Amino acid sequence: MRDLADRWAIWRLERRLNKDTEELKVKMNEARKGRNAALLAELQHEDYSTNREFRDLIEAITSHVLVRRAVRLDLPVPSKSEDWERSEFTGEQYLSQEGRKGLRQAIRKEETERHEEWARWLKVLAPFLAALTGVTGAAIGLISALKK
Repeated sequence: MRDLADRWAIWRLERRLNKDTEELKVKMNEARKGRNAALLAELQHEDYSTNREFRDLIEAITSHVLVRRAVRLDLPVPSKSEDWERSEFTGEQYLSQEGRKGLRQAIRKEETERHEEWARWLKVLAPFLAALTGVTGAAIGLISALKK
């Protein structure tokens, strides 16, 4: 359930980022038309800051989601300093691109192994369950025929 709330938060942040970026683009175009270099530079800086802040928040939430999945699967969380970055805007720590890539690979591998284990058990149990269902049906049919 927490993953759904995080996805919702990411969606809202991306939506707000897109809205703010579009508004700033309109203002920058007006500054360009008016040849106001100081205002244009200020708007470009605001655009960069806003974009970086939202991106850092999205990265932090994504990192928290991956770390929670890794903990749930009993996988080690990256601890090397090159696997983590700290946002200069929010101060939040989040996984670097390489850290995310490594953790995602470990999660996929573990989930695949667990799925394969379930599939092996299912392949063994399915014929027995089918046979048991058939025998149960035959027994019920025989009992009902003998009662009449």
